[in-house]
Amino acid sequence: MEKWQTRSIYNAAVWYYHHCQDRMPIIMVTEDEEAVPQYGSETEGVFVISCFKNYLDNFWPDLKAAHELCDSILQSRRERENESQESHRKEYPEHLPLEVLEAGIKSGRYIQGILNVNKHRAQIEAFVRLQGASSKDSGLVSDILIHGMKARNRSIHGDMVVVELLPKSEWKGRTVALCENDGDDKATGESPSEPMPTGEPAGKSH
Repeated sequence: MEKWQTRSIYNAAVWYYHHCQDRMPIIMVTEDEEAVPQYGSETEGVFVISCFKNYLDNFWPDLKAAHELCDSILQSRRERENESQESHRKEYPEHLPLEVLEAGIKSGRYIQGILNVNKHRAQIEAFVRLQGASSKDSGLVSDILIHGMKARNRSIHGDMVVVELLPKSEWKGRTVALCENDGDDKATGESPSEPMPTGEPAGKSH
């Protein structure tokens, strides 16, 4: 698709050059690096430049204000890209090493189970179904709620995860659909149930 777009733009530049009776050079600026060797010498009078800075360097080398503005924009763009990458790295905490998880399971700090994502509310609800010894040792009688994508920490449905329980003050209730009928009027909504054990995966056991 991108190659087709580049070719179409180039053809439009060539058409416009001939429309001007080959008297006005046409400059095509593109981020497609392969377009320069492919189209750069195909039509005399149609120049293909790989980026706007190269355009300034080749055609307006003495236009100091334009060069300064371009450098400022490029620097700002690089800084935003770096901030975006840094923010993405910080969005999810790192999974703990396997030996730390195993020690935590033995000490009772962490609980192991299989992640089950609620297919009807996949963006906000998942549950960890306790397995074997974890079910007995934790004393819990219900699954553990994982609320939200961020709390899920990149775990997906069916993963064997190791969970750390949140303090009871941070426990949440699962979302329950409501439906009230009053004559012909029908009102629907969602409401949280009673708080239930809530946690966040600290890592995957395998």
